Amino acid sequence: PLLALVLSGLPPDRFTFAGFVPRRGEARRAWIAELAAAPHTWICFESPRRLAATLEELAARLEPGRRIAVCRELTKRHEEVRVAPAAELAAHYRDQPPRGEVTLVVEGAKAPPAAVGEAHRALIAARPAGRRLGRREAARLVAAATGIAANRLYRATPS
Repeated sequence: PLLALVLSGLPPDRFTFAGFVPRRGEARRAWIAELAAAPHTWICFESPRRLAATLEELAARLEPGRRIAVCRELTKRHEEVRVAPAAELAAHYRDQPPRGEVTLVVEGAKAPPAAVGEAHRALIAARPAGRRLGRREAARLVAAATGIAANRLYRATPS
């Protein structure tokens, strides 16, 4: 995983190694949703047979332009590293399924500054005068006003 991180050119300062992508179902969707919100680089393994489907799912979940590195057959004769947005990589690997070991390195989420300001304004507007809000209620109010997932807001706020 560390070689893939270095070869990817993605930020190495903070990262998470997440193991293998779950095969299917709710566990897979929850795993992808959690990691898609991570503000740091993350690394995982994926089966060559499921790679295109995983990249398509990531393309649907991640913001456009977020880079992913597909690192294949590292330290071997046919070593390959491709860095591009998920949709572009999904199209490539749908047409040319890979062989061998695959490691994915995914760029961390970037919180747009406009969304932070918008969330702050929404919270101020929604807070009843003179009343202190708990984390859960604040996250729910901001989520309703901005469309940002409430659980993501809750995890991002200090306790």
